[in-house]
Amino acid sequence: MAVSDLNTFEQKLFDSLKKLIGPEEFGRTKVLGAAVSGGADSISLLCALAKIKACFESGSKKALAAAGQKAESRAAFPKIVCVTVDHSIRPEAESSGDAAFVQGICASLGVECAVKKIERGAAERLAAQRGKGLEEAARLLRYKIFKDFAKESGAQYICLAHNQNDALETLLMRFLQGSAAAYGVAPKRGIYLRPLLDTSRRQIEDYLRSQKFEWRTDSTNQDNSYFRNRIRNLLIPFLDQNFEGWKKALLAGGEKAALDSEALEGFLDKAIGGQSFLQGQNAPQSQEFSQGQNAPAASGVEIARDFFEPLPAALRQRFLYRAFDALCLEDRVPYSFVRALAAWPEKDFKKIAAAGLEAVSKKDKVFLKILKKEATESGFFDIIVGKENASEVCVERTRAVGDKI
Repeated sequence: MAVSDLNTFEQKLFDSLKKLIGPEEFGRTKVLGAAVSGGADSISLLCALAKIKACFESGSKKALAAAGQKAESRAAFPKIVCVTVDHSIRPEAESSGDAAFVQGICASLGVECAVKKIERGAAERLAAQRGKGLEEAARLLRYKIFKDFAKESGAQYICLAHNQNDALETLLMRFLQGSAAAYGVAPKRGIYLRPLLDTSRRQIEDYLRSQKFEWRTDSTNQDNSYFRNRIRNLLIPFLDQNFEGWKKALLAGGEKAALDSEALEGFLDKAIGGQSFLQGQNAPQSQEFSQGQNAPAASGVEIARDFFEPLPAALRQRFLYRAFDALCLEDRVPYSFVRALAAWPEKDFKKIAAAGLEAVSKKDKVFLKILKKEATESGFFDIIVGKENASEVCVERTRAVGDKI
C-alpha cells in the first residue's frame, strides 16, 4: 500500500529503503544519514527523504497502514541527518558555495546538516603519496568522514545517491580495469545504502523540476583527465549512438554477475566454517568495503596448504580478496599477484610481493604480511590453521622464536 501523498519517485525510494534495510530493522532504525554534495542526485535523495518523513509525521491513516501500525499509534520514520563534504579541491568560492547551498536546502527542509571541510591540499598530498589519482584520494577521505559522521550523529545507515547512470559507469570502468568486482555498485554494503540505483539521471532531474528544487553542477564533471569522466563524457555517448540497448544488456550482465558472486561467497563461507577474519588492534580503516565499519586491520594472514589446495580457483581468489580486506590494504593488489598466489601450492614460490604486500611460502603454509608496517608481538593471526580444525578461523597467537613474518 502506498504511503499517502508520495509521488512515484518518492514511493520508489521508500520501497527501496525498506527492502535494503529490511522491514524489522527499518522499524528499529532511529537515525538515517544522507550524504549530500549539492548535485542533482543527492539533492533528490535529500528532498525525497524529507518528504517521506513529513508524510509519516502527518499521521495519515494510509501512512500508518503502510507502516503496519494501528490507527491509534503514530507512524515512525527515522530522523534524517545530512553530511556534506567540502573537498577543497575546486576554487574556494565554488566548493564552499556548494556546502552553503546544501545547508540552505537542509534549513528549508528542517534537516540537521553537518559541513565537513577537508584541509586544502590534503587530497592532492594523499594522491601523490599513494601514487593514485586525485579522485581515488578524495573518495578515501570522503568515506573516512562518512564513517566518523555516522558515529557522531548516531546514524545507523548512510544513504548515498548513486543512481543507475553511476552503476553503468562503474560497470564499464571495472570491465576496462579488469576488476574482479565486475558486478558494479552494491545496493548495500555495511552501513551504506544506495536506494537510487534503479533510478535514472533523467528521472532524478524530472523529479527535482517537478518539486521546483535547484541543484549545483560540479565544474570538474567536464574534466576528462578523470577516468570516470572519460567514461561518462566520451564512451557512453558513443555507445548510445552506436549500440542500441547496451544499457539494459550491461545492467542485466551485472545483475547475473552479482548473483554468481553471492553464490560463490556462500560456498566460501561454508568452506571456512562461516567465520569472519579476526582483526588486529589500533589500525585505521580506509576503505568503504573493509571488514566491518569500525574494525581495525589484521597485520598478517596465514594460509594452510590442506585448507587451500582443495578449493576451486574461484574460491581461492575470493579467499585472498577477503584476506586483503582483513589487512585493510590501501593499494589495489594486481591481479597477476592474486593469480600467482592462487596457483599455490601447485606452483610453489619462495617470496612474491606487490602493492605493499608480501607473500612467503614456507613448507605447508603461506604467510601474508604488509611490508609497510612492523608486526607487533601479538599482531599476527592464524587465519586458517588446517583442514582438521578449519572452523577455528582467526586464532590469535603471539610471535614465536623462528617466526619470519
